Amino acid sequence: PWIWGDLVLDTRGPYDLETLRQGNDFIADVLHLYENLDHADPLPTPELEEAVKPLFVSWQGRASLDAISPEEWKTLLRQARNLTLDQLME
Repeated sequence: PWIWGDLVLDTRGPYDLETLRQGNDFIADVLHLYENLDHADPLPTPELEEAVKPLFVSWQGRASLDAISPEEWKTLLRQARNLTLDQLME
């Protein structure tokens, strides 16, 4: 049997990222963190690899997962940033 998972992003944005980045608050710190990860080389960083390690090592569906490409990492990071902003901006 196959399971198809799909993520629907329904973000509240758009946000003025440049203005938010220039602040001196938690949101600016979070945006800088995501920006640093987005420009990391190599991608994924050891911290990101450690975060998803359970999916690729101990999960019984791991054989069905392909390795995550650097482009996919960038997409995942952007989606995570947008979801984080949605929660922080409420």
